[in-house]
Parts: sequence; structure tokens; C-alpha cells
Amino acid sequence: MTKFFKLLTVACAFSAATVSADPLMQYDYVDAAYQWISSNDDDVDDSNGLDSKFSISPMQYLALEGGYNLASTEVLGIGVDANVFTYGIAGWYDFCENFHLVGRVGGIHLDVDTEGDLPNDAEDGVYSNAQLRYLFTDDFEGDFDVTYTHVASDNNWNYGVTGLYTIFEDVAFKAGASIDNYSNVSLLGGFRFAFS
Repeated sequence: MTKFFKLLTVACAFSAATVSADPLMQYDYVDAAYQWISSNDDDVDDSNGLDSKFSISPMQYLALEGGYNLASTEVLGIGVDANVFTYGIAGWYDFCENFHLVGRVGGIHLDVDTEGDLPNDAEDGVYSNAQLRYLFTDDFEGDFDVTYTHVASDNNWNYGVTGLYTIFEDVAFKAGASIDNYSNVSLLGGFRFAFS
């Protein structure tokens, strides 16, 4: 444990030399990204879709968040669109400048649309997330997170990493990768638009 605190002290000292640049290390933003998911289930094809999120921070250390994710795939040759809506809150603690620990909780609404006369399905659930955000340089932020979701009877753990690189004053390129407990791999690329 002593080694952890020594490393934390070194990280804080290093980050004090950098200055947070928009759109990094803040909680007022909109994300839009293309997402590709490689399924580990032989009956489910790889999916393509959209991953979008928004965050609004009405006060320090608290943000309201929401998101929409669309994944289009085929299951046993039948077209399926999974629409996932999320809503929740985030709270964070800045150990030192440019080093944030974030916690999130919220709800999930899943709508599954299938081709033809097959029945559609809707389920509700919950999620929780722990994230570490660190500003490596003035223009590059790295995020590491773990997310737990429970929808219907399915419990899912997802482990991810995201990089944000500033390309304009309030715009960053966003790229990420994650893997879940079913060994499904997700890759995404898009943009973060910041506002304040």
C-alpha cells in the first residue's frame, strides 16, 4: 500500500506541471462514435453501430449523464437492432490536478428490434462504473474503467480503455477498446465535443 501512495505522489507531482486543456478532463461534453463489436458467440455476427453519450455538470464533483447505443447484427441469419438507452449520475474526486477517480450509477433501457414478424423485446436494468482519468499531456487523456450491468437475468462485466486527443479547442478525437466477461471485444472511434 505504501508503494501505491508513493506512485500516486509521483503522478500528482508530474501532473502538476501540465494544464488541463479543453475538451479534456471535464464533464460537460457530447460524444459521438462508430462502434464495432466482435461477438464470441458463433450464432451472433459481429455488429456495427453508434455509441453516443452526453454529460452535464451542474456543480463541481457531480454530473448528469445519458447515452444511446445502437448495435446492428444478425442472429442465426435474422437481422437484429439493439437500442440501448442509459441515464444516470457521476461523481468524481480529483486526487490531484489532472488525476480523477469517477464513480457512476444509473439505469438502462434495452429495446431489441428484429426483422419480419418476430417479436420485439424490451428490458430494463442498472449499471455501475468505476473510472480512472489521467491527463498525460496537455493534449492527451487516458481513461481506464470497469462497468457492471444487470439487464433481465444477465450480469455483465466490461473492462475498457479510452484515449482522447485534442484536435481543436473544444474537440477531441476519441478511441477506445473493451472486453467483457463473455470475451466480446468492442472497438470505437469518434469525437468528443466539449461545452462549458
